[in-house]
Amino acid sequence: MNLWSSTLLCLSAGLAGLQAAEPSSNEFYRRDTVQTIHLNISKGNLQKMHDALPERIYVPGTFRWGDVKLENVGIRYKGNSSSRPKQRHKR
Repeated sequence: MNLWSSTLLCLSAGLAGLQAAEPSSNEFYRRDTVQTIHLNISKGNLQKMHDALPERIYVPGTFRWGDVKLENVGIRYKGNSSSRPKQRHKR
């Protein structure tokens, strides 16, 4: 989906709540590493987000980074241009 691939997502979950045995936020923000993050959103919730545009609503999803998995995180489209799919020019 073109809109999906060109849209930045805002994730309303922090790594601050992780236990001491989990990787630290310093590891997450390492400058010498490109992190791989997986966000899973059901097709139904993705459609809800799209149908609500230009309003940016939160839907539940799953965040995964390495061995860290957070469920029921709030995910929404980010930014003004991503909320207006018919806008011709994106910033």
